[in-house]
Amino acid sequence: MRGFIGIKKDKIMKKNFYLNQKLSGIQKFIVFTVLNLFAFQGFAQTPSYYNNNNAASSNTFPLGGATNKVQWIYGPNLFNSAGTTGVPSGGGTITKIYFRLGSLASATNTNTDYTISLAQNIGTTAAWTSTTWATGLTTCFYAATYQMTGATANSWYGITLQTPIAYNPNLSLIFEIRVSSSVGGNYVSQAGATNQRIWGTYSGTPGTGFGSGLVDFGFDLMKGSNDAGISAITPPLCNPTLMAKYSNFGVNTIDSVKINWSVDGVLQTQNKYTKPVASAGSVDIQLTPNFAFVDGNTYTVKSWTSGPNNKQDTLNKNDTFKLVMKYQGPAGIKSASDIIKCGPGKVTLSVVPLNASDSIVWFNAATAGNVIARGKNALTPPLVLGVNTYWAQAFKLGAPMAFANAMTPSVGYGSTYSGGFADITPN
Repeated sequence: MRGFIGIKKDKIMKKNFYLNQKLSGIQKFIVFTVLNLFAFQGFAQTPSYYNNNNAASSNTFPLGGATNKVQWIYGPNLFNSAGTTGVPSGGGTITKIYFRLGSLASATNTNTDYTISLAQNIGTTAAWTSTTWATGLTTCFYAATYQMTGATANSWYGITLQTPIAYNPNLSLIFEIRVSSSVGGNYVSQAGATNQRIWGTYSGTPGTGFGSGLVDFGFDLMKGSNDAGISAITPPLCNPTLMAKYSNFGVNTIDSVKINWSVDGVLQTQNKYTKPVASAGSVDIQLTPNFAFVDGNTYTVKSWTSGPNNKQDTLNKNDTFKLVMKYQGPAGIKSASDIIKCGPGKVTLSVVPLNASDSIVWFNAATAGNVIARGKNALTPPLVLGVNTYWAQAFKLGAPMAFANAMTPSVGYGSTYSGGFADITPN
């Protein structure tokens, strides 16, 4: 007798997957003579918009000791003209930042590699969950050696940015200060009970701790009359659809705007949006037509606005957003073949998936069946006489998986660990 095996294809897509990507901040630039004149000057003035101005605690991090790098995170819509009250900041371009110094301040202490960085590439996340540094920040100010001229205790200290950066009030803001060394030191003024601070060393990875201690922070915004921009691009999720967030950073309501985009430097079809968007408003727009992305390839996608209200954009600094991503296409099965075997035993099941990275799971029923094997090539259970039918389903890797073994870490001279290591590859 001969047993017959029928293999049926089930092109069900699992949408949970890892997407290796790198979001980089808004890439634009404006040069103003007045900014260049004062690029290295600090002033004890009051910011136009700030989160708070009465934090009572002082901390040496990052300007008064060996712990010389801190990242703070500020949630959406946090900055107003009078701190927790007043006029909301709205969107615009940050040209100058301020932070409040604590109970100790010096105008003559020398800092090396004094660096101010900002970013809005974490969505609306408002708290840290680990000591992992945020990456992809824009360096907005740098000085090889720097003295905080005009610094006084318990007061605002302002720095005009060498590289202004666009601000979208609907997204969280990361503020980072780091120095490689300090002679003397300055304290910063901080408050709060939420995990909004990561601290560590200038070049250390990751940070050494995270927790509460949000520094009082503010900024000045430059706003144009007709100022549009792309503030984010959403990566495609198992399909080639790209969504761009178009934002009105200016003062005027924008009735029409052109949405441009490119993939790996190749210009794509221009899109237009012709509905009113109020100041500080945002709209998600699909970039059409879809691009023919190839599974597993890495792409650089840029999108930018032009012609808001059919006029010249008054601030080009915040027009463009860039996304670097590795595309993961929908899972599926390209082909499968029936197998004929004489006599009992097992046979090898084989399918060809749509994408080399797709994972295959085999079932003994079309729905509500049991898993009988995994892999593009897998053995059947023992065959029975007659027709044996199995179903193959393609998947992408799902939610993060944890791998463990029975090896227990041990500590000897120095730090030593016993354990197993493996390269994990989808099959």
